[in-house]
Amino acid sequence: VAPVRRSVADKLRDEAKSKEHKLYHLPNNPFCQACNMGKMKEKYSHRKNFKRELTVWGEIVTCDHVYSASAQALGMNGETECFVIKDLWSGLLHAFAVTSKSATNVVHCIQQFVGSRKIETLYSDNAKEFIGSAEELMMARDGGQPGVPHTNAMIERANQLLIGGTSTCLIEAGLPPCYWSYGSPCFCFNLNTQSMYGSSAWEKTHGSAFLNERFPFGCLVLFKPNTVRTTDQKWSPKAELGVFAGYKIGPGYTWRGEYLVSSLSEFRRADLMTTATKHKQRMVASPHSTK
Repeated sequence: VAPVRRSVADKLRDEAKSKEHKLYHLPNNPFCQACNMGKMKEKYSHRKNFKRELTVWGEIVTCDHVYSASAQALGMNGETECFVIKDLWSGLLHAFAVTSKSATNVVHCIQQFVGSRKIETLYSDNAKEFIGSAEELMMARDGGQPGVPHTNAMIERANQLLIGGTSTCLIEAGLPPCYWSYGSPCFCFNLNTQSMYGSSAWEKTHGSAFLNERFPFGCLVLFKPNTVRTTDQKWSPKAELGVFAGYKIGPGYTWRGEYLVSSLSEFRRADLMTTATKHKQRMVASPHSTK
């Protein structure tokens, strides 16, 4: 008996439901509702417009801010900006939720991302916070004109990838936009640790593949709460259900095995409508750090 051949559409339908796809929702799947809703206005191109051949980590690092100060877009801790940074050689991408565009925040985010590594050239627009940060960190800076997309193509592409990926993860998780401050870093980590086209960005950065367990943002998990924040008696259950909120990232984009998880019980009184703001999530505390 000859095996039944499955069509491409059947394979895509199965892939849309897989955990692997829900980690970062790439490539776009027409049978994934979250992809269709979150990326309807995004059209990605895989053409290699960047002609320079890079050879080492930090040869060119790009950065930019994504504005998030509208009422519905405020982060869970009042963040008004998303600082996006990417190393072009490795493809390592990360998003930092910050309260302002100040040069102090930019310097701190760059140092957290880079760690002990070096940046040869910082590529950004000519905003004063980027110019001041490059001077303070004593690194070369190059870039395009603010507000002119074709002069900032590398940065704009990273922003589009982040916004589309984060929106899709929030839709899949059933959480309102204000949770972007947790969703964006989680999306970046899952993307960085995935080997889609050869070595992953994590492997290029650290020299070895990421072999630990990964989870889609907003999925249901069983975790052990932080003992400092619990009041349970000795005979109470030690684990509880939670909502996965991401990974605790260390300096130099390192990870020490700690996950971020919010207690499921805290969402009982939260407004999870897409129009809800952070002010209606007051019962949801900061995530637990757990292994």
